[in-house]
Amino acid sequence: MAWEKRSKSSYYYRKVRVGNKVRSIYIGNDILAYNLYADAERRRQKNMSQLAEIEAEEGVERALEENHRAIMALAESVLLLNNYHLHRGIWRLRDRRY
Repeated sequence: MAWEKRSKSSYYYRKVRVGNKVRSIYIGNDILAYNLYADAERRRQKNMSQLAEIEAEEGVERALEENHRAIMALAESVLLLNNYHLHRGIWRLRDRRY
């Protein structure tokens, strides 16, 4: 979406994809065109802020996942050092017989 300069005036055009081609749709250069442009800009800014929020949340999720893996590895090493073993998904104390 852009204002395009044609001769001495600017006109608002919207770009629309039809199949694999991009078409320009003439909107105009009157007050309606300015209002449509302002509305499109508000929506674009809103979408960009939502995208930034989503990226921030994904970063937090990645950090939490890394911490979870580190904690699980630490817990497993502590259990192994204290003579436990994993039996069918359950941690059990090894038999003390040697």
